[in-house]
Amino acid sequence: TSVGIDTSDPAGWSSAVKGYTPTSIQSYRNPQSIQKRHSGEVALEYQKVRDKDVAVLLSRIAKLLLDYEKRVEEIESFVYMHCVGIQLEKHFSNLRSKALAAWEKKDRYHNSYQYSNQKKITARSQRITIQT
Repeated sequence: TSVGIDTSDPAGWSSAVKGYTPTSIQSYRNPQSIQKRHSGEVALEYQKVRDKDVAVLLSRIAKLLLDYEKRVEEIESFVYMHCVGIQLEKHFSNLRSKALAAWEKKDRYHNSYQYSNQKKITARSQRITIQT
């Protein structure tokens, strides 16, 4: 401490970084063994355990994202088919209304033709009865 800065390593960081030897996870989780070790060694061990779990977490997230992507594609397919169904319904509804209108027009002509024929017959029969 020549300038007033303590350069000793009471936490054990330099020794933990230079000659790090990982201890078992059980000793990491055992509070009594943590108190016996330097904090630098414990911190490095914590980082190693955490980094190991990151790969598991990322693989789980990747699986969830693939499942999500599949669900989104299924929903998009459903929405697309729903829109196609609506368009088909409109198309066939227009065709049905045109066919019905054509049939009604034909039926009106047919009915009016029959009606006019009946009137002609009645008018002729009335003429015949008047003449006789």
